[in-house]
Amino acid sequence: MDNNAISVTLGGDHNYFIGIYVTAHSICQSADPGSCLVLHVYDAGLDDEDRRILKSLEGMFPGKRVRVHMFKPDLKPFESFPKYHGSYATFARLLLQDLIPDEWTIYVDVDLLWLRRVNELWNMRDPAYAIFAVPDGSGFPEFSEAAKLASEHFPMAGGKPPPQGEYYGAGVVMLNLAKMREIGFSRRVLEMIPKMSSIFTYNDQDFYNFLMPCPLAKLIDPRWNTFACHWGTYGTDNQVIHYAGWIPWKNPKMRRVIMMWWDYLASIGWETFGTRGNELRRGYEAAKRRYKALCNPLMLGFLRIFRHRQWRKRMLRIVPAVYDPVRNDWMLP
Repeated sequence: MDNNAISVTLGGDHNYFIGIYVTAHSICQSADPGSCLVLHVYDAGLDDEDRRILKSLEGMFPGKRVRVHMFKPDLKPFESFPKYHGSYATFARLLLQDLIPDEWTIYVDVDLLWLRRVNELWNMRDPAYAIFAVPDGSGFPEFSEAAKLASEHFPMAGGKPPPQGEYYGAGVVMLNLAKMREIGFSRRVLEMIPKMSSIFTYNDQDFYNFLMPCPLAKLIDPRWNTFACHWGTYGTDNQVIHYAGWIPWKNPKMRRVIMMWWDYLASIGWETFGTRGNELRRGYEAAKRRYKALCNPLMLGFLRIFRHRQWRKRMLRIVPAVYDPVRNDWMLP
């Protein structure tokens, strides 16, 4: 691999193809002019058309060099765990240090819209840390069910419960693969699988937090992994929006933040997606109709009256986690 290239890893199966494409496209679009990117796409059930369209990213960004490398991970070791959305694809992230040759990579989920320069994250690399990640709940500990469960389950597995605010999510993580090989991360994961399938709930990120807690982990700005439900708290741009639980192409509930994803998809051009273009265009038009109906003044008034509690929570926002220069390196908005 080109040592100057930004390494990004993502993937999934056919059901998540459009998410893979939009996430990858928005990352490349956000990169500085002249950037070189290598997209490692793990194939957990893509079809030939999926692969062809993803490969077309290589020539799509003038002034930038993009290379798409596809590979098939062996996910059999994780078959004792429950499937996540019908697939074991999410567990591939736990074996990346053995699957790709790079020293570093940025692993990303595929329900993201990237509105921040990927170069900024890449330039944070520091060999002292094994992983760079955002506190789970995009900086709001009270929204992290995973952290609450980890505090109960980690002692059952012979570990320590994560301190308040130090349990991190795995939707956007920068991995020091060289350091993970050095500490034998893959071997330790495979050794733990037989007893952890019944203990860990959020298996993929539980393994990261259990085996690489702070200070091996460095907590970074929540805007690198802003949950869609918190969009607006840190502003409306210069962030990575994570549609956790609000997957745009599956979730019929419309919000402005979801419409942003659809508008980005439309900006790419339906012809890019070949025979699927018309289907995606119809999905976009349906999303626009739903969003227009939601924005009707009468509908907004109805929501304020009958969903007052939820409306109040969204409008007031929740105060971000306290800034601690030792544990965190972001500034309060």
